[in-house]
Amino acid sequence: MANIYNVQLGATETTITQGGATPRNILSLRLVNTDTSTRTFSLYCYPSGGSGSDTTIIKKEYSIVSYDDYYFTKDELFRLGNGETLSGIADVASKITVTINYEDI
Repeated sequence: MANIYNVQLGATETTITQGGATPRNILSLRLVNTDTSTRTFSLYCYPSGGSGSDTTIIKKEYSIVSYDDYYFTKDELFRLGNGETLSGIADVASKITVTINYEDI
């Protein structure tokens, strides 16, 4: 069964989701800028015990103009293994909302 939820990125690293005992297949990932100004975000993916860094980056300092969004294409989607984390950080807290749809397989 697919699961969907929203997370607002903070100005410090914010966990979006983590892999569990079974792999977590990311079905869709959308980021929306809810601010009147252009906002920037970075996304990270890393194994258990890690953290966001230049070696674990998926998207670095990507900008979204006011009230626009960014969809990950089908080719950009991925699977999280046991203990792996997807996290993000924005230039301003609570202005970029992440909507994630996933299924545990």
